[in-house]
Amino acid sequence: MNNRTIHIALAMTLPLVSLGSCCTCDEWCYSDNEAELRLRYEWHEVDSIPKSMSVAFYPESGTAVGMLQQGYRLYDTYSDSARVKLPEGMYKAVAWNNDAEHSYVKDIDNLASASLCSETYPFTENHSVRLLLDSIYGGHPIVYSADYAVRTGIQQAGISLDKTNKLVLTADSMVYAVSLTVMRFSGLHYVRDIRGSINNIPSEASLSDGTAREQAVVYFPCERDANKGMVTARFNVWGIDATLPHTLVLLFWKDDKKVYLPIDITTEVQQATYSRSRNINIVVDSLDIDIIKYTSPGSSFDVGADDWDDEQTDIGL
Repeated sequence: MNNRTIHIALAMTLPLVSLGSCCTCDEWCYSDNEAELRLRYEWHEVDSIPKSMSVAFYPESGTAVGMLQQGYRLYDTYSDSARVKLPEGMYKAVAWNNDAEHSYVKDIDNLASASLCSETYPFTENHSVRLLLDSIYGGHPIVYSADYAVRTGIQQAGISLDKTNKLVLTADSMVYAVSLTVMRFSGLHYVRDIRGSINNIPSEASLSDGTAREQAVVYFPCERDANKGMVTARFNVWGIDATLPHTLVLLFWKDDKKVYLPIDITTEVQQATYSRSRNINIVVDSLDIDIIKYTSPGSSFDVGADDWDDEQTDIGL
């Protein structure tokens, strides 16, 4: 297994009987100086409990430092409790959910740089959309919206051979839930599908302290309410920096043609409401667009009736 990039989705392919006892490092044979650790998770800080977790132990002292040559040991566990074995010593432990669909762990062998990352959006059947967004955003990475993710933060764990070892890990959310509303449209009855994208959105977050980093473009599905003239979207992000400029691009699939609408939402992001429960509400109320008559701006990218394939990829939240 590649030790620097571990796809979270792979954890769910393991037989359920292995959860709580599966070590994904090289040390499959336990030595005589390994002791059992009873691990339990606390969930009072999160709204939704994931199906399963991964927990990594990084030795700081004791026999573990020399024994774990990779520098860590990784277990996949259920989300309630587990019993694992570790060499005697002191550890730093951190855990995260491993049931995400479009996220993966990067740099797991280095706690300081380990992070959860959003996968790059593939655009397998829709290369022209990728070219369009590249021309608008300058070729920055385009990623899925963040999956629901939790982490426990760094906890100290002491392992001794002559006592019962216990560890309680308290989980907290790693993501923010964005609610986007774009108002004052007409002609939405003639739109078959809508997708959105926003730049300067972090593509990853640190496992050690949750800090969001590495700006990218997030791509997400939208809904329409033709009677109210609104386009809405709900998606997760690792964070958002309101001091950076942000451009929203809406892509409309109509019966006769496809059009795109770029909107500067820097001010709206700055004025967004941020709740203590990690909800971000962004409202754009400065438009007056008849989507039937609307024509995409500029001539550098010609968007005709056959230029875009129908977008049917589901993006899980």
